Amino acid sequence: MKTFKGTKGEWRILHGSSRLETDIFCNDIIIAEVKHYNEGDDDWTQYDPTLGKGRANAKLIAAAPELLEALQLALKVLERDKDPIFSKRLAITNAEKAIEKAL
Repeated sequence: MKTFKGTKGEWRILHGSSRLETDIFCNDIIIAEVKHYNEGDDDWTQYDPTLGKGRANAKLIAAAPELLEALQLALKVLERDKDPIFSKRLAITNAEKAIEKAL
């Protein structure tokens, strides 16, 4: 199974001083910025009416490493017929946590 080659560590969201973007940090470094303004709009003071969608997108991006890890664990558990129950519970717990972070 391939391993994650992106930035290691917990990805978290920081709503900066600007309502125009949401930053995603890892290890105190900005690794992504989700912009919240109308595409092609030269006047950046015109906030995107879909600000909520932009922030939801940022949450999904920040949850990406946990979602990948949960899917990989779930796949391992599903591939084994005789896997112990606790491993299945761990796969379910990781999936639930990743989904909660994404939503």
